[in-house]
Parts: sequence; structure tokens; C-alpha cells
Amino acid sequence: MVFRLCQREILQLIEQGKSNNEIGPALDIPPFAVSIYGSALLWELDIGAAS
Repeated sequence: MVFRLCQREILQLIEQGKSNNEIGPALDIPPFAVSIYGSALLWELDIGAAS
């Protein structure tokens, strides 16, 4: 699978256990956008919902 840079960064931060509220400011995007990106990534990877 090919991910865009922002998607890869979000995925790495999710793997580190960061919350949407921590990831958003780190990448200069709203936490709500992190939630949408994260859900889409997990769906693409067929992992399911993040806890």
C-alpha cells in the first residue's frame, strides 16, 4: 500500500499511542481531521476501529 506522507505520520503517531488531540497540533491539522484520517487508514488496513 502507498500512503501519503501525512497518512504515514498519523499512522506512526497512532502506533506510538498518541491521541487525536496530541497528533493534530503536532501535524498542524485539527484533531477531528486526525480522527477521520485515522479511521480511513485503519479501514484500509482492515484493522478495525481504534480504541
